[in-house]
Amino acid sequence: MEPLFADVAPDACDAQFQFGCEGKPRYIPGPFESPTQVRRRLDRLHRRLGAGGFDFVEAAEAHDAIAEPDDDEDGDIDEAYDPAVAPDPEQWLALDEDEPMRRVEDCHRRTGVSLPNEKLHAVLHVIIENQIALGDELPVRRAVDRLMGEGLDRHAAIHAVGSVLTVHLNEALSDPEANAFPKEAYNAAIERITAESWRRYWEDAQD
Repeated sequence: MEPLFADVAPDACDAQFQFGCEGKPRYIPGPFESPTQVRRRLDRLHRRLGAGGFDFVEAAEAHDAIAEPDDDEDGDIDEAYDPAVAPDPEQWLALDEDEPMRRVEDCHRRTGVSLPNEKLHAVLHVIIENQIALGDELPVRRAVDRLMGEGLDRHAAIHAVGSVLTVHLNEALSDPEANAFPKEAYNAAIERITAESWRRYWEDAQD
């Protein structure tokens, strides 16, 4: 409470205030909160209070109390991309062809990240997110989960998988006799990658 009341002594007030609803916190998303922000706040509430420790009012139930965000022409909420939070697979794969690229580029632009090739970096992000969204059709989602379990954050895990993708793309492009992307070799390399091997790769790339 210090950021709100600074050095005001709580004992100086005789009034009593009750927060929440029926003894529990109640979370109602604001009109400008994206689905990503809502998921993050729900995750924090679950971790701190448990599943039954708070109430959550869906945006659809709170239409009379709050304004809805603007929708795009297709009726989908324009959600900013955040590599730290997995996008909803169905929504991600249903985006228009250029929309994933725009979102990834906007993300890196907002964070002020300087990249040698912004377009290529965004393409790799989109490919990896597409592969994650396909679920068990490919080993990529499992690899990202495994890498996060080994200590990488989700963004770093995407970069780790992207480094494997880059190697196999370069090999395919440099081989004039290659007829297709080496999918089996790529999948096998994805299964082998670890957080430690990625850290060594990253350290070598910085030298």
